[in-house]
Amino acid sequence: MANIENLKTDFDINNIDLKKILLLIDQQKNTFVKIVLIVGSLLVAGLIINDYHAKVQAFNAKISMAQKKIQVLKVRDVAVQNFNDFQSSLPPKLSEVDMITVVSDYAKSCNITVNSLSPADVKDMGLYDQINVKLEAQSNIFKDMMLFLRKIERSHYPLRIESWTGRENADGKIAFTVLISAVLIHS
Repeated sequence: MANIENLKTDFDINNIDLKKILLLIDQQKNTFVKIVLIVGSLLVAGLIINDYHAKVQAFNAKISMAQKKIQVLKVRDVAVQNFNDFQSSLPPKLSEVDMITVVSDYAKSCNITVNSLSPADVKDMGLYDQINVKLEAQSNIFKDMMLFLRKIERSHYPLRIESWTGRENADGKIAFTVLISAVLIHS
């Protein structure tokens, strides 16, 4: 230790004695080896910690990205479920043939005599198709005709009455013409 103190007091930047430094290193080999090992260990530990922090940050970034993706998937799942709920709430689909059959069945159940039923006319409206059927019929009493019209309007199928005209015949029967439409939403 005295040699180190001598080195401090005798140390002059202009007059460096390399022999004294080498002699001091030779005398204090163990101390210098320990210092080199400690400094080396600290450098290696610093590199390991720095590498660990970089890996932790990369891992946290991946976790954050995965959480965002999971959140997006949850939002998508909710949207899909809402869409499916919406589709299941829609009235059942009705083809042209089914529509004519349903209207004929409603007429029969209300004691309506069908004189003519025009073929279904399908119009593409973009997001949906509109099917129109023209029905010419007659009824013995006004109440049966109104029940028939009400049955169409309140059907669980997407039916509605577009137009209606009626008159009383000479024999007292009610003759009427109805334009009935159905809506078919495109899937």
